[in-house]
Amino acid sequence: MSQFKGTYVFKQNGRELGRSSNIITSNGRKMILEYLSGSRQSWAADMAIGAMPINDLGQAPLLTDTQLNFETFRHVVTLRTFISATNTDPDLIVVRATLPVDLYANIYEVGLYAVSNSGFLTSTRNNIILSDFSDLSYWDTTNGTTTTNQFIGQGYGSPRIGANSINIDSNTAYSNSNLSIGFSNYTNKDFLQLLVFNTAAGNVNVTLTDISGKQQTLSFTTTNNTEYSVLSMLFDQNTSGANYAPISDFSTVTGINISTDSNAILTLDAIKVLSSSELSTQESVVSKSVLTDPIPKNPNIPLDIEYYIELL
Repeated sequence: MSQFKGTYVFKQNGRELGRSSNIITSNGRKMILEYLSGSRQSWAADMAIGAMPINDLGQAPLLTDTQLNFETFRHVVTLRTFISATNTDPDLIVVRATLPVDLYANIYEVGLYAVSNSGFLTSTRNNIILSDFSDLSYWDTTNGTTTTNQFIGQGYGSPRIGANSINIDSNTAYSNSNLSIGFSNYTNKDFLQLLVFNTAAGNVNVTLTDISGKQQTLSFTTTNNTEYSVLSMLFDQNTSGANYAPISDFSTVTGINISTDSNAILTLDAIKVLSSSELSTQESVVSKSVLTDPIPKNPNIPLDIEYYIELL
């Protein structure tokens, strides 16, 4: 029986840096067949990259996957073409996205989406990065001790998205009073997620403050872990505090504070919002690959990601 085979290829200035085979998900196979039948307009609209390999508590790709383990960036596909077979290569469908020159990333995951991230209601508020600590202008250590790690391509413990990650010691508060979140409403199925590295067991509170002074605090528990991991918490879980009130309109949020107790220590790489439980089939990932060794996206150098499909 014929089947599709897909491969991601990473190129910098035309030179191949690496390639990785994929799983075409069950939803992805359906969307490709719908496209071939003429019943849908696109099977490849956006290319996404992510931060979690399998050996860092990530997950190997599954047919049932709807998204990456921890998506960090998504960019539009700008090329869709067909390449005829040669003596060494089969007939190929090729799509390509070029990551922006100013992006910092160590790429451990890659995936293809059939619809644009801005085209569906859930997608517009899914995988929104609140901060990757590239710009530290408005971040301040209001109590305790923080230090900064700068991006190194393929470096152990290096940031996986953004120019910096932040080492936050115990009994420390780190805050930003000039935050702007790019969407308005969320539901009780949405998560706030922290991408962290090298943690010590304890508690971390993240408090959002809106323009009227309403506060919403989410409490995360860290473990003793020397690798990267993702901390997730549903919104509206902590109702303590005199100023507490659910913030339903995130466009009014102006401040965020991260505080650790007397035990917790962590390196914080990114903060984001996740709405994955509400994704429709149309919004789910078509193809997904998880890399063992990262592909670096260094600043000031564009990186092309091509996706090849052949029919076996």
